[in-house]
Amino acid sequence: MNFISSFTPAIMLSGGVDSTLLANYLSLTERIDGIRAYYLAFGHDDPKENYAKLASEKTGIPLNIYRMESEHVIPTIKEMIS
Repeated sequence: MNFISSFTPAIMLSGGVDSTLLANYLSLTERIDGIRAYYLAFGHDDPKENYAKLASEKTGIPLNIYRMESEHVIPTIKEMIS
């Protein structure tokens, strides 16, 4: 077994073409158990969140949603820079 193949995959799932295609390919592997998908929602009415949820449902990969509120944007950017 290769070193990289020993890790459980995790993906950013936006529900767009690229990430949904990747999620679909991952769902066809024998190692679907444990695959993690993440979506960073901007507020509570992110219009793209439903696409990520639909992609998660169709591929069977559980989706973890994290919410970025407006007051977190600047501190998060500063943290990433440092």
